[in-house]
Amino acid sequence: ILTEKGALTPDEAAEAAKAPPAEPTIQHRQGSGFVFTTPGGNFQLATGVWGQFRYTLQDVDEDFTNAKKSTEDSQSFDVPRIRTYWKGHAFTPSLRYEIEVEWNASGGDLLRNVYGEYAILADQWLTFRGGQWKVPFCRQEMTPDSKQEFNERSAACQNFRFERARGVQLYGTPMSSLVEYYVGAFNTTGRNGPPNPDTNFLYVTRIATNPLGA
Repeated sequence: ILTEKGALTPDEAAEAAKAPPAEPTIQHRQGSGFVFTTPGGNFQLATGVWGQFRYTLQDVDEDFTNAKKSTEDSQSFDVPRIRTYWKGHAFTPSLRYEIEVEWNASGGDLLRNVYGEYAILADQWLTFRGGQWKVPFCRQEMTPDSKQEFNERSAACQNFRFERARGVQLYGTPMSSLVEYYVGAFNTTGRNGPPNPDTNFLYVTRIATNPLGA
């Protein structure tokens, strides 16, 4: 019917008529890593590894060089981040999950993100999330490390942020993120911290608009 009305070309109709794959598929997608999908698409897992590397040179003016005060020229290499992630959906595309670990961490502080979420309303109007992830406060903090132009965030963001915490949240990014809103309650003990010590939570509400796009 859609072909007769001109809504689909013959090639598009032939593609839509193809039966779903009978076996699980594995493919590489740029930005997602290796993606495993079951027949019908009810289960999907994307996994990958990414890292950031840095060379630093501190070039001290000759007038201020002082070996006793450790103000001589110095240089070093560093690996700020090296991470592995697993993310996808289960049973239905509306039930999503993500796990991310940091291998360059001290004291066993490996876990970064671990959460599950369910899209209550379609088209990103309303989603419920629970687990551990970045508290939605500072815009630069919310932008993934892998999408930053530089390795480190600004001094302002470092001071006006809450980093990661465990909690629950309702959020939405409808109309291609023209509007964003977040309402959540989190522990006050930080990333991978102990249980909340009292009845006080960290409450966060955020609303933003992106008239020029996400």
